[in-house]
Formats: sequence, structure tokens, C-alpha cells
Amino acid sequence: MKQFHYLLVLCILLGCCIPVVSMSVYFGENTNAMNSVKEFTGNSNLEIEPDRCEHTPHADYIVLVHKNTEYWVNSDTNRVERYSAYEELDNCKDVRVSLEGAHLLAESFIEAHDKVIDLQDFSLVMDEFVDGGDVTTYYFLWRKYIGEIESPSFIFVSVNPTTGAIIHYISIDRPVTVSLENKITQKEAESIALKQFPGNEKVTIDLRLKVGYDQKDNQRLLWECSVSGAPKDYIKQGGYVIIDAMTGEILEISQWL
Repeated sequence: MKQFHYLLVLCILLGCCIPVVSMSVYFGENTNAMNSVKEFTGNSNLEIEPDRCEHTPHADYIVLVHKNTEYWVNSDTNRVERYSAYEELDNCKDVRVSLEGAHLLAESFIEAHDKVIDLQDFSLVMDEFVDGGDVTTYYFLWRKYIGEIESPSFIFVSVNPTTGAIIHYISIDRPVTVSLENKITQKEAESIALKQFPGNEKVTIDLRLKVGYDQKDNQRLLWECSVSGAPKDYIKQGGYVIIDAMTGEILEISQWL
């Protein structure tokens, strides 16, 4: 499951499960967005400037920058929903902060910067130390669930294990606007997913129901399926399948790298 977790984190950083696409929109100097960033940082004198607009399935953003740090401001709510301090990636080699200490730092950052979020509504689903060779990082991911169904709301924080600084912070809280009564059963979803990777041996499959977005930015109830087969020539077999839980339509297929 670690490979799946790393794929999940990559998707989050690329734009919350669907790659972010730049918008050719001129937005000028957005005073409200700037004020939101200054309030977020607690620095009314922070020198920031608009850099670009970005579109994701769940929101449009104005991205503002200060040196090598980005702030993503929701263009509808003027809420800072993403923060990335890229300069912190230059000093992530020595481990001086424990996993428990990093966890406390992540929670403190959320509580200090996100007044509309109640962390008790979210479940911690990942707390890991990731050794990337030149860069080491702590990853923390909280998800909001409706029963056992994963909602589109989550909080992601990565922490520098050397300095304890926050590298990345993403906080998405969205209402669910679709029915949560799936018409495609788990057994039917398993059958659909397995057919996408024929000929594999010793196959295992992991499924979960979630609310996500399609390519047209519409919410859908989805079966998220992870299929793994016995390696062939040292190459992992299987992949990742997203299935509409109402219609059985396959929305995405990808093989393991």
C-alpha cells in the first residue's frame, strides 16, 4: 500500500487528483486575495504579488508568491487552501524531528491557520517518513468520511524533518452534492477492474467508495480500485482503476510504474 500512498500524495500535489491546468485569465492585483495571504501568515507587511490563475476540479485559484513560497487563494471564498514553501526542500537531509514531533507541528499549523476547519471531523489516514534520497519528508494526510465513504475533503501537510518547518499544506473542505447509494456493487466493481488486467497471477484487489471528480469537474460516486498481480520479469503487474459507482463507466485506468 505504500506505493499507492506515494501515488496518492503525488496526485494531491499535482492538483487534488486531477492535474491542474493554467488559466489564461488576467486578474490584476487582487486585494482580497492579498489580504487573505497576509492574514494567513500573520504578516501585514508581507510583500506578495499575483503570479497566475489555476483551475482544479473543485475550485479556481489565484496563486500569489513571496520569494520561493506560493499561496493558493480560492477565488470564490478568498480562503488560502494551499501553501508551498519550496525553499524548505533545500534542507531536508538530517532527521532532527521525530514523527511524533512532526505530527504535533502539523496539527498546530492547521489549528493556527485554518479557523474554519475542525480537525476532529477528519481521520488521520497517513503519517509516514519518506526517504527520497536527497530529500526526506514527513507526510500527514487527514480525510473526511461519510460513514465508510471517502469525501472530497482532506488536509495534507508535509514537514521538514530537519527544521520542523511546514513544506506543503493543502486544506480542501467541500460539500457532497451526489447520491451516496451506489448501484454498482463491490463484487461488480471487482469484476470490472480485474478485466482490465487479464492474465495476471496471484491477483489481489483493494477497493474503496469515494466521492471524486470527473474530467468535466462534476462530482461522482466512485469505486477506486487497486489491482496487484505477481511480478513478471521483476515488474509489478496490475494497476489503478476508477469506476463510476452508479453506471459502471470506467473513468481512468493506469498501470503501476
